[in-house]
Amino acid sequence: PSNPIAAYMSLGPLLLAEFCSLCYDLENTSIATKNSASQSTHYLSLTQLSLRAFSFCVHGLSTSTTNQAMSNAQRVQFMISNAIRIASRAAPSSKDGWDYYQSLNVQGNNAPQDEIELKKSLTPFVSFKVDANAPVRLCLFSELMRSSMYGEAIECCHLIKAAAASFSEPSIKHHLSVMLLRCFEQIKQVGVGLLSLDHGEGNQNESCVCYAIDTAFELNNNLDGDTFVPFPHGFLGLD
Repeated sequence: PSNPIAAYMSLGPLLLAEFCSLCYDLENTSIATKNSASQSTHYLSLTQLSLRAFSFCVHGLSTSTTNQAMSNAQRVQFMISNAIRIASRAAPSSKDGWDYYQSLNVQGNNAPQDEIELKKSLTPFVSFKVDANAPVRLCLFSELMRSSMYGEAIECCHLIKAAAASFSEPSIKHHLSVMLLRCFEQIKQVGVGLLSLDHGEGNQNESCVCYAIDTAFELNNNLDGDTFVPFPHGFLGLD
C-alpha cells in the first residue's frame, strides 16, 4: 500500500475483533487443528491466522521509520486501544475484561509517557496481578494456555515481541518478560478469563512453554549489568 501506516491502523482493529469472535467456536481454534489427524502440522487455525496478522500490523507500526508527529509507541498504543474498543463490541462477553485491565494504574519508572501508555494497553494480553480482595482475572495469554489453545498462545507471544520493539526503556521490556513468565502461575487458578472462554482445561504444552521462555529472554536482551531496573510494584507496576 502507498501508506502502510494507515493500512496497519485500519486493518489491525478489525483483525483483533475477528480473532476474539472466532475464539468462541472450537472449530476455528488450534484445538480443532490439533485433534484433526488429517491436517498438516503446518496448518494454522483461523484464530491463529487472525492474531498473527494483527501482530504483523503491530510490528509494522513498531518498526516504522516514517517521520511523523506520533512516535512508534504512540501509534501502536493508539491502534491497540482502538482494536480493544472494536473487539469489545464484536465479542460483548469480553467487554468487562478489557474494561478491567484498561482501568488499572500502570507505572513506568521514569519511562517516556507514550511508552507507559503502551505498556498499559498490553496488560490485557499479558499481565499478572494478585489482589486478595478481588476475583482472579486471567489475561489473554493465561486464558489461552488454560483453554489448551497453545497455537494462539504462541501468537500472543509474537504480539508482545512486536509491540516491545517500540520501547526504548529497557526496564519496561524486563517487566513484560516477568509478567509473561508469571502468567503460568495463574493457569490453574479459578478465575474469569479475558474472553470468558469455556473450552475446558488441558496439560501445559511443552513447545508453548519453551517459546514463552524464549520470548522472555528476547525481551531482556538489551539489559546488561549496568542497567538499572527498579523492582515493579506487584511485579507489574499496578496499584
